[in-house]
Amino acid sequence: MQVLPILNNNNYKISANTQFKSTSRCVFNSNKQIICNYTKFFREDLEWKNFVELLSKKYNNASRINIMNTACSDGSEPVTLMTKLLFTLKEKAQKFFPIYASDIDDKIIEEASSYEYKINEDDLFRVNMNLGHYSNYFSIVSNSNINFPYKLLLNQKHCANIVFNQMDMIQAANNIKSQNNVILCRNVIPYLSYPKQERFVDTLAEKLDSTSLIVLGAYDNGHGIDGLVRSRGFKSYGLENVYCKC
Repeated sequence: MQVLPILNNNNYKISANTQFKSTSRCVFNSNKQIICNYTKFFREDLEWKNFVELLSKKYNNASRINIMNTACSDGSEPVTLMTKLLFTLKEKAQKFFPIYASDIDDKIIEEASSYEYKINEDDLFRVNMNLGHYSNYFSIVSNSNINFPYKLLLNQKHCANIVFNQMDMIQAANNIKSQNNVILCRNVIPYLSYPKQERFVDTLAEKLDSTSLIVLGAYDNGHGIDGLVRSRGFKSYGLENVYCKC
């Protein structure tokens, strides 16, 4: 999805990233420092159907699974996972909820907490392809933005399945539970300074065990983050960009 540079009302420059198809927009403040990575529904660098099947198999006997999405941006990614779990597992999906999603930017979290998502026709196509039809989980209204002419509204009954909080990635990592964690930290780690990258991955390595998974993205692996997590005792687990503690 090609996105032209725009300027939002918080004076953050939103610019296109064409190197990796999976990472469409990146937000910088006036000092050119990364704030967050704009995401989209069913981003292509994770096989969502196979990922949900992997989760179902790995946690078949678990009563509760703790899913955390760091740097969640507008919330499209946790909603993607939540709706795909519901679509695939039906009532068995409840043990994965709520999903805890966080971002460093309080304005982004305020936006995410509205459970409203600006989309274009490509986004709507991916939603329909993955969920049968958007109306199973959303309603839709028109939007005045020419780049995103639609707005998806998550059905109220599903909103409690995701909890949004403002916090940075290190804070989020320190909140990890003792077992059965799924940590989505996708396409954001390269924007941290290298000491912070190490600190974040070291915290994951300390907190997680073999019952848990971390999920990266194509942008991460294009910048060597897969090597960093492997050096801390993680290995590939079943799918590209999914890792488990050895």
